[in-house]
Amino acid sequence: MSGLMEHLGGAGFDIDDLWAVEIEVHGGVHSAIKSVPLESTAFGRRNSLFTFQLYGSTDVRLPQWDDSIFGFVHGVVDKVVTHMPDNWGYG
Repeated sequence: MSGLMEHLGGAGFDIDDLWAVEIEVHGGVHSAIKSVPLESTAFGRRNSLFTFQLYGSTDVRLPQWDDSIFGFVHGVVDKVVTHMPDNWGYG
């Protein structure tokens, strides 16, 4: 988690583009989400503890997208997934 925070606090301030990272905690032993049967909704990762949603855009919210925002978002993903166990079931 420290690598992710360093990336957000470093590279995140160095780009002019807009970005957001939404981290939701919805798992755990007593999770109401986990108690819903798998076939009841389209959300199939009920055993997950966190979900990450990433958003990146130009500062005017219009194309032409530049490589800096893609590199930044890919960096966020990299900081999260490279520290996960081999069998973590991404996707």
